[in-house]
Amino acid sequence: MSGTSADYVVVSVCLGVLWFVALSIADTRDPRLMGTGMDEYALVVNVTLGFFGLIAVVSYLTKFELARGYVALALPAGCALLVVWRWAVRQTLVTERTQGRARTRALVVGGHGTVTHIVNELTRNAWAPYHVVGACVPDGDEDALAGRVPIVGTIADAARAAREANVEAVLVTGSDEITPAILKRLAWDLEPTGTDLLLASALTDVAGSRVHRRPAPGLSLQYVEAPRFAGAELALKRTFDIVVGMLLVVVTSVPLVVTAVAVKATSKGPVLFRQQRVGQDGRPFTMLKFRSMAADAEARLAEVLGGEVGVFYKPKHDPG
Repeated sequence: MSGTSADYVVVSVCLGVLWFVALSIADTRDPRLMGTGMDEYALVVNVTLGFFGLIAVVSYLTKFELARGYVALALPAGCALLVVWRWAVRQTLVTERTQGRARTRALVVGGHGTVTHIVNELTRNAWAPYHVVGACVPDGDEDALAGRVPIVGTIADAARAAREANVEAVLVTGSDEITPAILKRLAWDLEPTGTDLLLASALTDVAGSRVHRRPAPGLSLQYVEAPRFAGAELALKRTFDIVVGMLLVVVTSVPLVVTAVAVKATSKGPVLFRQQRVGQDGRPFTMLKFRSMAADAEARLAEVLGGEVGVFYKPKHDPG
């Protein structure tokens, strides 16, 4: 590096402060962002790359001689340490949420089926960021959710119920009674209280990278890409499948060998059992598995079953 060590200590402190400010301006510490998903990490990395890019441009324009080795070391090291630190903070946050703390109080609004689904998903995952304290359904039926959460009103009462329950977020799901006009009115009523309004899609178990927003006149649409793989993506996926498959074979080879030795040592006959099965497109293939029965079990099938063949070749009066 050019310059003295003391100079670069000052430079490091200044860059650290400016980096902290840049992360704050970009809202990388937004509580609604931290703790779930990959958006937090992506935002942190993008802000870091943009910040160091800005520093490089400013250094060039002002002719400030910042050593390339310093930047080449500070950028990857700083970015990696920041991501690791965020990961560590996330583990602490997940632990807090599992113990019932650091969670956002939420009210769920929508139809019986969709509200039940949202409540089940959020209560099933103890580390979920939202704690459902109540629900609003079309008819206010107290038995709609079988006691999972209290019913605090109808859809028309959602804004009032949110204020009375002192919630921090309102999750709106699908219902025939939630028209665009009612949803807009709910957003207006929640605005003075600072309560977040979230729209919960009925689409689940889909990778976030496949879902995109597509604006249309007066509408906000979600576009779900089909899971296609071609070109570089196909090659990358195939490489991943082969490498991971080989690693799994290596890891499981020891218990497989132990099982094979146990089968051979405890009974006569081959270690593997072969049987014809029907596979993809109706094509037969030979299935291999460790033999767990007598070597001539198939030949003695009628004897074992006693002529009474049930479903899956089980005896109709199987005592087990």
